[in-house]
Amino acid sequence: MKKIIILFLLIFSITVSIPGMVLADVLPYPNPPHPIPVPPPTNLLQNEVSRITGTLRQGMKNNTNVRVLQDYLNQMQKANLAEDGNFGNKTRLAVIIFQKANSLEPDGIAGKNTIKKMLESL
Repeated sequence: MKKIIILFLLIFSITVSIPGMVLADVLPYPNPPHPIPVPPPTNLLQNEVSRITGTLRQGMKNNTNVRVLQDYLNQMQKANLAEDGNFGNKTRLAVIIFQKANSLEPDGIAGKNTIKKMLESL
């Protein structure tokens, strides 16, 4: 229980008086350690896009790969898509726009060439 309280206090930088505990129990370091840096969003997105498998096309429902595709299109093209994993007409049109901008066959299907271009752009 003491460890949970200490963790909570460290996370939220709260100083409180708890009977039986002194400040040295809560902050074991003279200065709290620096937080671990978070990679930029494109690195996170690149990791997600690199995991896409198969061909993504209109009609797919509740699909994790489609959700990553929608996230990519929202971040990189400001497509304003719902990231719901459903490959509908708006997602297809956003894929076509991406394909045209990258000299790919604008068929609205996210296959290996489209995914490759997505990774190259990150």
